[in-house]
Amino acid sequence: MPGDDDSSARSYNLEIFLISFAALLLEISYTRIVSFKLFYYYTYLVIGLALLGIGSGGVIVSISGRLRKASLDTILLWGLLLGGASVLVGHAIVAATTIDTLAIWEYGSFASFENVGRLLFICLALFSSFIAVGVMIATLFARRSHQIGRLYFADLLGAGLACGVVVFLLGSIGPPSTIVLAGLILVLAGLRIAWRLRAQRALPIGAVLAVVLVITAIWPTLLPRQRVEATKVDVDRQGTLFSAWSPIFRVDVAEVPDGRLLYHDGLVGSAIYPWDGDVADLARFETDPRVFPFAAVGEPPENVMIIGAAGGNEVLTSL
Repeated sequence: MPGDDDSSARSYNLEIFLISFAALLLEISYTRIVSFKLFYYYTYLVIGLALLGIGSGGVIVSISGRLRKASLDTILLWGLLLGGASVLVGHAIVAATTIDTLAIWEYGSFASFENVGRLLFICLALFSSFIAVGVMIATLFARRSHQIGRLYFADLLGAGLACGVVVFLLGSIGPPSTIVLAGLILVLAGLRIAWRLRAQRALPIGAVLAVVLVITAIWPTLLPRQRVEATKVDVDRQGTLFSAWSPIFRVDVAEVPDGRLLYHDGLVGSAIYPWDGDVADLARFETDPRVFPFAAVGEPPENVMIIGAAGGNEVLTSL
């Protein structure tokens, strides 16, 4: 193929494995970030933007004369380094951009246009992180069609493994660090090629990028904090007692005068109130709507089954 001065016998199975592994880590991690920052239904937007970015990379490969002239190793080298850099920059943009998505529906107002622009800016940052992935995968498939079986197997293996480990990573190191880890994997794969080619410019650039990504992956507090949707509680500024990411949502616990509040992705999930074991202290539940089933029964039931006790208020109501 024009511009391909690499040996056709060289295998790129490891490269495509790492690219797919990083891309799936990135995509799934962003669903948790977007659910916390905006609302959970915007997570579907992440999937569409990831597919759009990868597809756009394929289009770029097909129409760019410069890419057709470049060697496969050169495309992979700079694609991996630029891909890793775009992950870091993209995450910073997504985290730092403020938005009020509910104002979007105030049609014709300045707030609506402003927040549509902010949402598009966030979408652009997400989309851009996947363009390099699309360019590299499309180039590999086009220039190594005689190895397509092994390449596609490595591609699926990397994506499948990422789906298998991402739940553990989201619950242990959290989505921000997992996103940075995805960028680090791309950069390290690029450094491997740079070392093999003895690329004088790429080696120091890749080394600096790798150091920055390692530091921010280990200490994610160095990254811009997530500026949540305007209608959500800014839990990072509430002096929370506890904060933790999970594969389902982020949990934050805040102290209130008569108990504690649990926040799920920046929204109030449930309340936890102290109780000393004296049923006489539960009089406040006499006007609670959760007492209606017991009022309808009349006689206190001997046994109660509660599905979803949340912070325990349903249990206290039954008592």
